[in-house]
Amino acid sequence: MILYVYVDVSCGIFSIERRVVWENIFWYMGGWIWFSIWWLIWFGRTMASHIVGYPRMGPKRELKFALESFWDGKSSAEDLQKVASDLRASIWKQMTDAGIKYIPSNTFSYYDQVLDTTAMLGAVPARYGWTGGEIGFDTFFSMARGNASVPAMEMTKWFDTN
Repeated sequence: MILYVYVDVSCGIFSIERRVVWENIFWYMGGWIWFSIWWLIWFGRTMASHIVGYPRMGPKRELKFALESFWDGKSSAEDLQKVASDLRASIWKQMTDAGIKYIPSNTFSYYDQVLDTTAMLGAVPARYGWTGGEIGFDTFFSMARGNASVPAMEMTKWFDTN
């Protein structure tokens, strides 16, 4: 594209006019098209796919039922971890089988990503009795849901979204 600038003496201002030389654009675009075709033939490149996240509950809501069973005391923490591990593996396999090249990591959460970040930063309120170290399921889910002795953390809607 060539840019021409003319001075309009009668008005005393600059006027900018763009003149397009169609032969240059045709050659430029045609050159890129041929270069792209050559690149694909020479290097055999294909388009890479990526997704930001994937539903974590499972196709039959396996995580939901495992969580409710754990909360009701019908299953152990190991059972919950096993369901979560199997679910993550099946989700990664589904994405791989679908041809997704860049599979996201760290998208899984037992409850909520904001609660995960709170736990990761160690921002546990003193009322939950956490003294450091790993945050167990009891403390983690008490922060989310509360228990008989301690209320749940306040849920705040910061950005007025649903």
